[in-house]
Amino acid sequence: MKKQANLFGDSTQNLENILFNAVKRKGGKTVSREIIWFPKPSTDLKDMRDKLKVAMVHQQKLGFFLENDVANALVNAGALTRRFLPPQDIVSQYQGETTANQPHISSFRMQNRIFRFLGWTERVVGQANAYRVTQLGEQISKFTGYFPGQIGDLNERDLVVESLMNFTFFSVNDELRYWDGRFRQRLFLNIIRMASIYGYITNNELVVTGFALKDDRNQEQIDEIIDRIHHLHNGRITMPEAYKEVGIDPYKKSAVKNAYDSPKVALSLCRQAGLLERKNITDDEIPDNIYELYNRMHQPRTQLSTPRVVNCITRLGRKILEREITKTSVWFDEL
Repeated sequence: MKKQANLFGDSTQNLENILFNAVKRKGGKTVSREIIWFPKPSTDLKDMRDKLKVAMVHQQKLGFFLENDVANALVNAGALTRRFLPPQDIVSQYQGETTANQPHISSFRMQNRIFRFLGWTERVVGQANAYRVTQLGEQISKFTGYFPGQIGDLNERDLVVESLMNFTFFSVNDELRYWDGRFRQRLFLNIIRMASIYGYITNNELVVTGFALKDDRNQEQIDEIIDRIHHLHNGRITMPEAYKEVGIDPYKKSAVKNAYDSPKVALSLCRQAGLLERKNITDDEIPDNIYELYNRMHQPRTQLSTPRVVNCITRLGRKILEREITKTSVWFDEL
């Protein structure tokens, strides 16, 4: 198997061209090549489990499931909706459109991307648009009731935490020709790593730290993002300056919005799994000076909003971090 570097050849300019094309093809969105861009589907873990159940029904018929078939089934069941359109009209309304213009299919495809990252589904080689629910995904689909479910001694939250800790980014694009091999990291581990430094973290702080980290086996890169969050808190740099350091224009609304949205999905999953807890900055257990800290940090005025909510690491989060941080990732091209 070729090493990842060989995919781009030896030319630095070739790598830059590939990354530029990857940015241009994102439907005109303003993005930075220096941070992770995260899919934004539904993040309710019970809802995700229910969608896996539908995929399992199709898999039992064929041995795999097709994304489009599951998307259509979810529409017919009322699980995917569209404003002002009854479920029975959604599929027919967009029939004949490209996949990108069929919202119910695009929505489930984004959801399935998360499933794949979590290890709950996998591609079927040689079959277009075909996936298989993994053994882990099958176990998740067996839980019932509100999240977290329980089957004997098996707790659904434990499986979700395991899935999050094994959630890895090897590049940030699916297609081989667009791979950016600088990104090799366990995103959710690095989210709680950053939250542990001060005990809390905001969306903006994650954009310029955990989401900007490329290789979490590179101690210099780890030190760089830790220094960045310390510099934000001690006043050496401002949040607009930190955004510029990771290639995001803090004065451009579309750039800020797209960057800010990426941690929202990940943080929602962390909170549901019990790794983080959402707190208002005015809550009693939050340091008194935090309001002034974030006001100062976000000056001068840009498109960046001053946070009013933080995500506090829990005891479970610290316990999981202590266990996972000693592990070393081995990537598939190193085997």
